[in-house]
Amino acid sequence: MCTGATCPPELVTAVEESVCRNLEEAADTVHDAGEHFITAVLVDIPDQGPQAEMLDCGHPPPRLIRGEQVTI
Repeated sequence: MCTGATCPPELVTAVEESVCRNLEEAADTVHDAGEHFITAVLVDIPDQGPQAEMLDCGHPPPRLIRGEQVTI
């Protein structure tokens, strides 16, 4: 998962506010009263080092597929 250094709470908050604001503008709630939502995964892939860090925001866990092996 992302740490404070790589995925600061301010970034997550800014992305969520932007998505919510733009989703409200784009959603046709008059003709379609169903749920309108977006899920996201924020990933920090460093230039150096073997490990990426991610923050899951309501999204199902990503899967790593190598050959025939699937890792969650």
